[in-house]
Amino acid sequence: MLVHMGVCGIGLGHASRSAAVARELLKRGYRLSITAYGEAIKYLEREGFNPTPNIRLNYGLSDDGSVSVKRTIMNNLMLPVKFGLQVAKEASIIDALNPAIVYSDTRASTVAAAKALGLPVLTVLNQYNIPVKVRRYKRLAVYVESMIQLPSLLWDRSDIIAVPDLPPPYTISSYTLNMRDQCRARLEYVGPIIQRKVVREDEVTMLRKSLNADGKILVFIHISGNRPERLRLAGKIIPFLRGLKDFRFIVSLGNPDGRQRLDQGNITVFDWIEDVDALMAACDIIIARAGLTVITKAIVYGKRIIVIPTPLHGEQLGNARRVEELGFGRVVDEDKMDLQQALDELTAYDSWQRRALELAGLASEMDGVSAVVGFLERLAKVI
Repeated sequence: MLVHMGVCGIGLGHASRSAAVARELLKRGYRLSITAYGEAIKYLEREGFNPTPNIRLNYGLSDDGSVSVKRTIMNNLMLPVKFGLQVAKEASIIDALNPAIVYSDTRASTVAAAKALGLPVLTVLNQYNIPVKVRRYKRLAVYVESMIQLPSLLWDRSDIIAVPDLPPPYTISSYTLNMRDQCRARLEYVGPIIQRKVVREDEVTMLRKSLNADGKILVFIHISGNRPERLRLAGKIIPFLRGLKDFRFIVSLGNPDGRQRLDQGNITVFDWIEDVDALMAACDIIIARAGLTVITKAIVYGKRIIVIPTPLHGEQLGNARRVEELGFGRVVDEDKMDLQQALDELTAYDSWQRRALELAGLASEMDGVSAVVGFLERLAKVI
């Protein structure tokens, strides 16, 4: 049986979880076709897949990673035409290959193409509504927000909407999941969609020793976003770390094309870390942006987390708020960068770690990858 997968190319979270689903499908003997665009193309190729490029769509981003009203309008003057072309290309690929089932990770065009051809669709989604936060152009932002919300009308047509998150009341992405009533019957909370890695205790010990973290609190700083955003955030974070001698910091700059390592006292900076999961399992605390994928990985590995949401990024601000509400991490404002206070709080009280382990226990009862593949198989049998 052939499964067609349409993957959103904005950031790498969509691509990484889709790759986990794809590997499980291949393991079960299914054939795949994959379309993607943007950053997702290189990521999927590096993971051993052969995605077909489709037309790139994106909302405009400022250099700090926040939604830019001006750039969104400039980037999308021809949005109806570009979206129509993306749907047409997707439909052409699907029609030629004749898959049994279609998987969409946040791709409205994939849903539209599949439904036009009468095929069932499962959509993985955690951002049904995306609030636009702005400092200026507030009246104009109303129109931009309306434009960004339009894909939800197509997501509504999905046969199943799989949310890669814990079920209520533990859902991280709850602030961006205000769905229409008619969709709720098709909503499934499947848990984190990640390739879980079992890291043995002796492996953790060896890794910590190799990183000179014996007797210190090991903090993994996972930097993500577009290149200007990553460089800016690293430039703000690293100077704050040098005076914190009781901690051992490992920094990933999120640059997949780089292989450099730089040691600066208690700080080691890598361009790219291949085995992020092993490091997450071995560390004591994670510092990262407030994207859903990295937060759910922190939950899976039972780690306390400090989140630094991208300024004016509606989804990340909502996720960050939930981290504090659920009691396993703290939020740090990028402009204030008060990391020391947040680290002191997370290490001073056992309640943070107890809560992280409690959430890890809930996540261990869910297997998002198997759940999604199971739903795909169920939909395929219906046709």
